[in-house]
Formats: sequence, C-alpha cells, structure tokens
Amino acid sequence: MKQKFLYYLSIILISITGCSGPAIISSWQNDEIKIDGSRQDWNGVLSFIEDEQVAVAMKNDDNYLYLCLTTSDRSKIMNIMQMGFTVWLDPLDSDGQTIGVQYPVKREKEPRPNMQTGDNKDESRGDLNNEKMFNNLKNRQNEILIVNEDNFPLTAIPTKNIEGIEAEVGSEMNQFIYELKVPLTNNKMSTLFVDALPGEKIKVTFETGEIQKPERNDSEMRGNSVSGMTGRGGRGGRMRGGGQDRMKETNDPIDFNVEVKLSGTLQP
Repeated sequence: MKQKFLYYLSIILISITGCSGPAIISSWQNDEIKIDGSRQDWNGVLSFIEDEQVAVAMKNDDNYLYLCLTTSDRSKIMNIMQMGFTVWLDPLDSDGQTIGVQYPVKREKEPRPNMQTGDNKDESRGDLNNEKMFNNLKNRQNEILIVNEDNFPLTAIPTKNIEGIEAEVGSEMNQFIYELKVPLTNNKMSTLFVDALPGEKIKVTFETGEIQKPERNDSEMRGNSVSGMTGRGGRGGRMRGGGQDRMKETNDPIDFNVEVKLSGTLQP
C-alpha cells in the first residue's frame, strides 16, 4: 500500500477546461528509454487527466518521441487490449501528415469476454490481477499497424523492426502501462516518422475502437450483441448515451487528445 501511495504522489495533477485537450511539455531525454511496458522511466513526470482516468507523459530527444500512458480503469484496459488502440500524431508546426500508430491491433474475430456476467470467468474479471488473461491478450500481438488520417492501413511492421517504432504494454501493481517510441524528422534511419522537430508542437490523440450494438427490439435486449470497431473517420456515428447504465462502463471508448510541446533544449 505504501508503494502504491508513493506512486500516486508522483503523478502531477492537471485540469482540463473547454473542449480542447490539455497542454503537456515534453521533457528532454538524455538517455534512450527502454520500451518494455514499465513505468520505471516515467516516475515523477506523469500527468493525471481526471476526466479520462489516465496519466500521460512525453519525452523526446533529437531523434525520437517517447510516450507513456497508464490507467487502472478496467474498462479502458479491456478496450485497449481487445478493441485496438491508436495513437494519432499530428504535427502542428509543419505541413506533415497525421499518422496513426495502432498497437494493440484489433482482432476482428476474437470473442470479447463479458465483464458484467460470469461468462468466461478466467478472462472476464477485467483487471490485471488475472495475469493469464492479460498475457494471453498480449501474446496475440505481433505487429504494429501504421495508418493514415482516414484510418487506412499504410503498412504493418513487426513489433521488432528496423524503423525504430516501438510499442509495448505491461502491468505493475494493477496499473496498465503503455509505452511508445516514434522517430522524429531528424531521424535519418527511418522512413516512418513524425514530421516534427525538437521545440515544435504536435497534437497527440488517443483512441480505442468501440463496440457497435445493432438495433434490436425489446425481445432481443437480452441477446448477444455484435461487436465491431469504428475508425477515425467514423466518429460521427458514435453513440455515447441511450443504453443501459451498466453497459456504459465497458463500452465507452477512449477518445481524447493533448497538445505536446517538444523540448528543444538539451538538459545537462
């Protein structure tokens, strides 16, 4: 309990006002961060976004942007692991294109455990105490998908690749950790990069897929729903209300953004 209390003390609280996301200043990273699904490199710099129940942080050097997101919200964890998770990177100080890095990748034909009932009890708890459930979902991920702003796949690369793009998930103390490493414009070793330089701004959007329930009459309300995932272009059709309250927790997707100012100063 003491270790967990100290972890929460290390999170910097920030508030969100209006419709736009919060502003985050990336810190300069002198040494390369190991993308291993651990928060070891992020203690003391995570910013907690209360409305989303997640904490995020950014770091950068001349060649890479590093990103971390953590949460203990079980519905968000299950949405990330089963419905897919895309981080959109949108340069604000250049004409560069928006790219999306998708990991974990949605498995279209994979059954989704019912977290509200006792179905599939070994995988239905929805928390990271169930290591078997989490590891099974994680082990099914073997690639990173790069998509354009219309959510059209540009390429799929293995999780271990020569492009320098790395993504990993992990868990510590029942906290979910997501880490991402993406090349910046200065990086001459990669053909896939964010068109931004140290000192410039980018918008980072976090988005999961969502479950779409078909229209049904009262007699079908207790039947099974058909699930799918909408892309970035399908936001207009999102339904956030009108359903049963007990379903909202597990079906509400992640969809928020932050404005990031990349550090342009080498720290001693």
